[in-house]
Amino acid sequence: MRQQVKQKEEELAAFQSQYQQVERAYALFRSLSGKVAREITGIFKASTPAVFIACGTQADNIDTLWEYTKQQIITGQTADVGKLIELLTFFLKLYNSLFDQPPFAWQTVRSGDEFDAAKHIRTADSKVSGRITQVYLPGYINANTEKLIKKSVVRM
Repeated sequence: MRQQVKQKEEELAAFQSQYQQVERAYALFRSLSGKVAREITGIFKASTPAVFIACGTQADNIDTLWEYTKQQIITGQTADVGKLIELLTFFLKLYNSLFDQPPFAWQTVRSGDEFDAAKHIRTADSKVSGRITQVYLPGYINANTEKLIKKSVVRM
C-alpha cells in the first residue's frame, strides 16, 4: 500500500511540474507588451492555456514565431525578445516531445565563432565580416538530417 501511495505521489508531482511549465509559458505570453501581443494574435489564439499550447506546438507556428522574433531584433524592437525566445524554447521542446526522435535542435553558435553567411544573419549594426560578438537569436536545425532550417541572428 505504501508503495502505491508513494508512486501516486510521484506521478502527481510530475504532473504538477509539467502543468506549472505550461502555466509559466502562458503567463509569459500574457505578459508581452500590448503591441507584440496584438501582432502575434495570428499565431496564438490564446484564450486558454490549452488553446495556447495547441497553437504553439504546430511547426508552422513555431516557424512564424521565430520569424517574428527575428524581425523584432532586426528592427531594434527588442523589449520583448527575451520573452519571445523563452516561448520559442518552450514550444520547440514541447514539439520535440511529440516524437521518438526529436525533429528540431538549436543551432550551435557562440561568441567568438567566425561569421558564416550560410549559417548566420547579421544585424544592421554589425561589421560585414569577422567574429561573432553576440548571438541574439539562435537558429535551429533538423536534428535528424542536421539541415539548417533557420539561421542564427548574430552581431559582429
